[in-house]
Amino acid sequence: MHRDLDDVWPTINRDPNVRAVLVRGEGKAFSSGASFDLIAETIGDYEGRLRIMRKVRDMVLNMVNFDKPVVSAIRGPAVGAGLVIALLADISVAGQTARLIDGHTKLGVAAGDHAAIC
Repeated sequence: MHRDLDDVWPTINRDPNVRAVLVRGEGKAFSSGASFDLIAETIGDYEGRLRIMRKVRDMVLNMVNFDKPVVSAIRGPAVGAGLVIALLADISVAGQTARLIDGHTKLGVAAGDHAAIC
């Protein structure tokens, strides 16, 4: 998800035909968080963790600076970057199955990126 969301907000923001954004998951989850490949890539790789931290920071700041209304429809788990998208939306609607999960401690990293802003 991190790679997909790097520049989506500035791209959508520049589109004059987009007046609002609805964000939702596909299937039973809003977002299951980072892929196992991404997690494996960062274990024991300080530079990899820094790169991802910067990308997530940019994603969060791009969303904070987004000029159009964002609505999130949350069902099932919302983890990691998906949790941030869910909670930073202007309007967050959580269904009964919604589960808001911060997976930082499971990965052994400090919650100092998007979790601190939320």
